[in-house]
This record gives sequence, structure tokens and C-alpha cells, in this order.
Amino acid sequence: MKIGIAGGNGFIGKNVASYLRGKGAEVSIIVRGDLENGGLKEKIRDCDVLVNLMGEPVNGFWTIGKRKKIYESRVLTTRRLIDFIEEFGRNITTFVQISGVGIYDNKHIHNEESKFTAYDFLSGVIVDWEKETRRLSVGGRRIVIMRMGIVLGNNGGILKTLLGPFRNGVGFTIKCDENFPFIHIKDVCGIVGLILDNTDIEGIINVVSPKQVTIHDFFSTLALYCHTRIIIPVAPAILHCILGESSVMLTHGQNVLPERLIGWGYSFQYGSLAQALTSILEPD
Repeated sequence: MKIGIAGGNGFIGKNVASYLRGKGAEVSIIVRGDLENGGLKEKIRDCDVLVNLMGEPVNGFWTIGKRKKIYESRVLTTRRLIDFIEEFGRNITTFVQISGVGIYDNKHIHNEESKFTAYDFLSGVIVDWEKETRRLSVGGRRIVIMRMGIVLGNNGGILKTLLGPFRNGVGFTIKCDENFPFIHIKDVCGIVGLILDNTDIEGIINVVSPKQVTIHDFFSTLALYCHTRIIIPVAPAILHCILGESSVMLTHGQNVLPERLIGWGYSFQYGSLAQALTSILEPD
């Protein structure tokens, strides 16, 4: 099996590529430049599967320019990928698309059938993003949309930003009891493997740990594992003053259930926050 990974040089992409190669798959790494210089045609020509992980990181202040990059790197990039697949990727039978639980509101409990979306910038991006993806289903290809929580790992993602100050003795916690939907990077890889091994899996999958915690508990637990001496409590309103609208990433959490994964019998390697942080911060 030959698998193309769009965004294969990012945090998630590198881990997924390494995992798939370990399972014996041939992996073709696709970067954004391939969409501009004609390299994409050759890279997807013999692929059986395409996994799209491309997207500008959403952390940071959402200036007008940043919003444009977030939107275009997801919606327009996916549109171009699908156009190429329809023209040159005749062998591609499965398209796996990364998405996010940020599509959901913070008022309801969400399984994969939930229709309760948020009404903010990020949710709007995800709605348009997934709409582009569904264009491929017209051609009879299998489409899987992975709505992922915040990915935890020791070489990227949110922890790459947080571990510096926390390990140096100074951290913070947010006074917020909303959910913090997370997933360990190794479980992301395992779920991609599950999808590729089972051709009857399609549609939306909530890719989050079954044992969710609150935002406050996440930061408090991280401080504990990092032996942080000084913990500064931060109110959501203060964080909004510092980060603007992007503060919703740390103050508005979704209550999400991985109902389909549980139903399929997927065994989470790191189902709890304690297991996830232990594997990252206290490796064997």
C-alpha cells in the first residue's frame, strides 16, 4: 500500500508517517510547495490512500493575516488536493481528512451525530473545510473525517509551547471548568492504522480520549508532573485581553465522546491524562 501524507513534515505528520512505515507501508510526503510547483501530480499518482494533515497552526494572535492563513491552508489547500485527486489520483480509494472538535459548541455533549456547532471563527473554518472534503464522496471514494482534540506529544503541539516555562518552575492555570478534549499522538497514529485496516470505516470520527478532564485540571496536572514551583492563576477574561479571540482555544472546551471508536473496540494506549503525561514527561 502506498500512502500519501499531505502535511507529512509537521508534528502530527512526522509521527503518522513513521508509524505507517513501521507497518510496512510506502509513504509519500507531500508539502505545500508541491501544490505550487507541480510536484503533487507525481507524488499522488500511485497512491492508494491520501491522508490530509495540512493546516496553519491556530496558536497565536488571530490577526487578519493569521486568519487568512488558517482558512486558506485548510479550505483552499483541501480544495486543490481534491481537484488533483479527481484528475490524477485515480488509484486513490480512501481519503482521510484531519479536522477538529472546535466545530462543536461548548454547551452540549457531542457524539459523531451531533449537529450543535459553535458560532465562531474556528468553527466556521472547520465547517467549510469538511464541506470541501465531502466533494470526493460523489466519486465513490471512502471519506474519513478525524475530528481531533488537542494532540499531546513530546515533540510538538501545545506541550512544545508550554513545557519550557513549566519545567523552569513557572506555570499557570486557567480558572475554567470546561472540558479539555485531548488525544495522545500515539493514539492518533493507532486510529489512522485502524482506519486503514478496516475499509468499512467511513464518515466522522471523534478522535479524543474517553477520559476527559477540565481545562483547569489539565494545567494543574501538567504543573504537578513538571514539578512547577510557581503557578499563576489566570482568569479567562485576562487571557482574552492577552490573546484576543484565539484565547477560546484555552477557555472554551467541548464535551466530546469518541463513541464510534469505543463501539469499534479501539483500545486507547493513553486513555487518561495521567497516562498521557507520564508517557511524555516520564518516559521509560
